[in-house]
Amino acid sequence: MRVITILNPKIMDGPYTILSEDYTSGTTLTVEDSSGYSDNDLILVGSVGDEKAETTDLTSAPPNSSSLAISALSFAHDADEPIQKILYDQYEIDYKTSSTGNWVNLVTGASFYWGKDKTEYVHDAGVSTYYYRSRYYNSATGTYSDYSDSVVGTGYNRLQVGWLIGRVRSKAQDKNKEHASDKDIIASFNSVNDIVRGLNRKWWFLKDEDEINTIADQKEYDLPDNFDRGYRLKFNRHSTEENVEYYLKYRSNVEFQYMYQDQEATSDDDLSDYTIDSVNEKLVLGPTPATSDYVLTLIYFKTLDDVETYGDTVPVPLADLYVHYAAAEIWETKDNEKKAQYHKAEFTSMLKVLEQMRAKNYEPKQMMAFKGRGAANRWYGSSRGTTDDERERYY
Repeated sequence: MRVITILNPKIMDGPYTILSEDYTSGTTLTVEDSSGYSDNDLILVGSVGDEKAETTDLTSAPPNSSSLAISALSFAHDADEPIQKILYDQYEIDYKTSSTGNWVNLVTGASFYWGKDKTEYVHDAGVSTYYYRSRYYNSATGTYSDYSDSVVGTGYNRLQVGWLIGRVRSKAQDKNKEHASDKDIIASFNSVNDIVRGLNRKWWFLKDEDEINTIADQKEYDLPDNFDRGYRLKFNRHSTEENVEYYLKYRSNVEFQYMYQDQEATSDDDLSDYTIDSVNEKLVLGPTPATSDYVLTLIYFKTLDDVETYGDTVPVPLADLYVHYAAAEIWETKDNEKKAQYHKAEFTSMLKVLEQMRAKNYEPKQMMAFKGRGAANRWYGSSRGTTDDERERYY
């Protein structure tokens, strides 16, 4: 058995009105002001958290300034209860039995429960390895929202936004969203990303690889879409006679242009250098390769992207970094400086932990540059390599 939790749709900022008379039955609501409402609008009658709060649709434009024509409601409602506009009143859920399986519809046209800010659906036959997704539905207009992120039956993991928000609300004692919306907390998470990005752009968890095949007589190649900074470029020159693999040597743009300023130079497969043209977002090789389909492996640091949805995974693998930062911001809105300072101090401690983790995951400096006569040239930018006798000098 699996319990699928769906956040209820957002209540729109406007229009807003209240009942001016008790409602007991029928298809008319008497309200203080009907301006701003239109035919087919969906409305929530009552407040979130009220057991009798329910939705209905307007069956026509407001007939006058003090009434709304609706489909009949299920409950009686007292005067002064709020009436607010929403975009969706129903939901559907799909599931699949594996990550590569086909989606199967589980429920369609189910109404939200407004006694809380979320609705739970029980899938009796569900197991932890199933995957689920949901979307909202507007029964008045027949329109759907986009699908949610796919979530495995075990729920969000501790680095996904959905899990982290729950943790933040627990730490900040704001489970009822009185002081921060989910959108506010996600904005805090992205502020953490900005801080980490500002500290360093060469984090181990951002390291990635991209394979590029050479094209004869072409020296420039597109960088990956998520490229931020280069790390190394490995070249594999293979044929029936040889299979040589070595790293090319990075040159600054100015040095590279000086070395390869001869526009009449012939192509050559003995590649030795490269540079990054950040303006045109190109990888540039030197010399220009003469043969197609040799393999370049670009090792690089990718961009640190923001998060947007509950299923997104935060890029920094340190959950408490996000939790303490967001909790501190909420405590500040509650004017509790003592609690805010505590979480700020914990956030600072987590940044130090992150730096320590980076040091452990980074290659030792002595492995990055060899000492001795011409040692670096023997390892970078040359396919000749070194003999066993030569290697002994550098250990």
